Amino acid sequence: ESKASQTYLIAFLDDKEPYIEGANTGKNIATFTLTDTGDGIDEDGITFIKDNRGSGVSAYWVTNDVNATPTEDDWEILSAPVHEYSFEYDLVDVEPIVVWVRDECGNVGQEVMFQPTRVVVQDPDGNPIDDTLLSARSHHRAS
Repeated sequence: ESKASQTYLIAFLDDKEPYIEGANTGKNIATFTLTDTGDGIDEDGITFIKDNRGSGVSAYWVTNDVNATPTEDDWEILSAPVHEYSFEYDLVDVEPIVVWVRDECGNVGQEVMFQPTRVVVQDPDGNPIDDTLLSARSHHRAS
């Protein structure tokens, strides 16, 4: 028995890198959100989207070395590409935090450096009440 069938292929150019954002979400905890941008394929796996909501963050890398660039073995690979991915990062000292992100099309997000700052709150006698690390975005450089 013979049946008619069709195969189709969707091709698109995604040349926009993912976006990196960080915020303090708890005491000594920063949450980094990685968002894919550019063109992509919608959740149905068929519909082409051109509204800057790219379809897939696929990997990220975090380091304290401001001069390092990721090698293929450094990336934390996600189980499946997602439009937006967030993860928590424990702030343990004031070392800079450098975040990189890659989407499913191979676009590498700009290296973004967050510089933690230690804040110590004291009572009038100088006794520590609280000791908190805050992560503030300091700058980014093109990768």
